[in-house]
Amino acid sequence: MIVAGLGCRRGCTAADLVAAVRLAERSAGVAAGALAAPRFKAHEAGLHAAAAALRLPLLLVEEEAMRAVQPRCPTRSDVALAATGLASVAEGAALAASGGRLVLPRVAVGGATCALAGALLPFPPGEGWGEGVLASERGTADAAQTKSCVCKGGASRPPHPDPLPEGEGEA
Repeated sequence: MIVAGLGCRRGCTAADLVAAVRLAERSAGVAAGALAAPRFKAHEAGLHAAAAALRLPLLLVEEEAMRAVQPRCPTRSDVALAATGLASVAEGAALAASGGRLVLPRVAVGGATCALAGALLPFPPGEGWGEGVLASERGTADAAQTKSCVCKGGASRPPHPDPLPEGEGEA
């Protein structure tokens, strides 16, 4: 699943966040299945409003998990580093929440940034959430819910569809 990692200035609007996600999706030619943001931004109303507008779950990523992936973030912001202690918020959130690799480095719209990351292989059976929403059902799900996720080594994983049927997705 592709995760859209978000960064934002204080008071950032949902409109800027949605525009950043849409720009990133268009640029990469993929659709996000979840949004991720650092837990320390949980109070930002724009994040919750953007998740509701996009009908995607908002995953709050622990700062420790974001610190762990900073060496894998190609973009560095001295402003973000001074404000948060993290040189790359959007990329860090996307990488930590997806458990995969960066698909698109951050893009910016107004006070919002968005980066995309995704897992390369389906999660092994029995790992992950198991109750994830299938992409075809996403439109009917209560996507405004916020989930806290912390997995192996402090990295986070988003909700994901059930594992692929046997024989599918194998090389």
